[in-house]
Amino acid sequence: MENTTNRIHIIEGHRGGCFQIFPIRHTAVTEENWNGIEKCIEEEISIDEEEVFYHLYYFLNKYFDKDYPYAGARPPYCEDEFEWSMEYNIYAYETIKKMLSEIEECAHLLRTDFHNPKLDALKNKVCDHPFAPENIPGDQQIPAKKQELIAAVSDFYERFVNRMQHMMENASEYELISFMGP
Repeated sequence: MENTTNRIHIIEGHRGGCFQIFPIRHTAVTEENWNGIEKCIEEEISIDEEEVFYHLYYFLNKYFDKDYPYAGARPPYCEDEFEWSMEYNIYAYETIKKMLSEIEECAHLLRTDFHNPKLDALKNKVCDHPFAPENIPGDQQIPAKKQELIAAVSDFYERFVNRMQHMMENASEYELISFMGP
């Protein structure tokens, strides 16, 4: 039986207090659809805000397109950066594919070569986290508890990549994905 006590959950559908991740497409602005966005709620997933902060924000911020034309999709007070709370953060499928490729590589390196310099940027962006570089010196054996965390994060990344790929395949008529905070 699989140990799921350390598993980082990817929840199917909408759940409060979590980031909502779903395909979208632009539509005509109407009185009922003031922001001109159609959601594909059938493919929506939710991930706990804390897990997004620790494990996905590095990638979401890195791949955020500050020049994307949000028009009415975000209020004027939003800055040209990833918005944490209840606003659309929109990524094109092509951008998501690049991001997923990097996440997949990081998952592999976390499992097989934790001290690889390719992980340094990720580890340096994960502030005050148990596998931040200052918590695991490169010349020491990784403690068992940290190995469990690393395995859980690697597992999460692999499942996240797989679920996002399925999301794009299942909603191929959409061309964008939104990450919306709680």
